[in-house]
Amino acid sequence: MVVNQTQLAEILGVSYPTVRRYVKNGMPYLEKGAAGAGQSYEFDAGECVQWLIKFKLDEQTTQSQPDDQDPNANTAKELQRRKLQAETEIVEIELAKKKGLVVLIEDAVACISDSVATVRAQLLNLPRRAAPLVVGETDEGTVKDTLEHEVDEILQELHKGAIGRADELTNSD
Repeated sequence: MVVNQTQLAEILGVSYPTVRRYVKNGMPYLEKGAAGAGQSYEFDAGECVQWLIKFKLDEQTTQSQPDDQDPNANTAKELQRRKLQAETEIVEIELAKKKGLVVLIEDAVACISDSVATVRAQLLNLPRRAAPLVVGETDEGTVKDTLEHEVDEILQELHKGAIGRADELTNSD
C-alpha cells in the first residue's frame, strides 16, 4: 500500500519527525519528497513495517550486548526476553483485533477490491437502468432529476454494502 509520510507516521504510531529520522537511518521509500516544494515522500507501508521490525531488533540487540560480546551469540536470558516480548506483542495484536482497532491487510484489500468491483458494476449498469426512465423525455430538468435520483439510489446501495462489509471485518474472529 503506497502512503505518504503523514499516513506512514499514523500507521507506525510515531510522529512525523520520527519517520524523517527513520528515512535518514535507511528506511526504504518509493519517491523522495522535494524539500520546500511541498512534495511528500511516498512509501510502501509493508516494506516500511518490515524495515522497522528489523531496525528495532538490530537496535535492541546492539543495546543489550556488551562491547566484548559476540553480536551473533544469544544468551538464554536474551532469547527468553525476546520470546516474552514477541508473545506480548501477539497478545496485544489479538486484543486490538477483538476491539476492532485493526484488521488484517488481506481482509482490507479484499473489502476494497469488492467495493471497487461493485462501484464499477453499478456505474456500467447506470445507462441501462436510467435509459427507460428518460427515453422520450424532452425536459432537461426532468432528465437531470431522474439521473440524480438513480445516482443517489446507487450511492445508497453502495453505502449499505460498505457498512455491511465493515461490520463483517470488525466482527470476524
